[in-house]
Amino acid sequence: MSGSARHRSTAWPLALALAALVVYASLYPFVGWRIPPGIAEADWWWLAWPKGRWRWGFDELSNFIGYIPLGALVVLAVLRSGGSRALAVSVALIVPALLSYGVEVAQQFLPPRVPSLKDCVFNLGGAAAGAA
Repeated sequence: MSGSARHRSTAWPLALALAALVVYASLYPFVGWRIPPGIAEADWWWLAWPKGRWRWGFDELSNFIGYIPLGALVVLAVLRSGGSRALAVSVALIVPALLSYGVEVAQQFLPPRVPSLKDCVFNLGGAAAGAA
């Protein structure tokens, strides 16, 4: 085996499977897709913080906890692929952040779902906890 051979790990496939599960859970029930009414196309990319009184609840906890294993798996995957700790933590923050942002934007097109910048923040917090 050459010195450049990388350690094979199940971390990448597990991270991808978990990402797919996150997409499934975030976009379920996958019916009723429509153009968001009253929102200009240029504003589809902006997520708002929810209005009204906010308190800690199940949604925030599940967003935080759901991304912990994703952050941890991405760190492991990068490290086992030969990446540095700094790279592993960076990727473990960037990949879940992009995934979270993407599903939150997509939720605008599903009437039963409510997109929120707050969800992105809790998702990233969970990924950061997992990366740590």
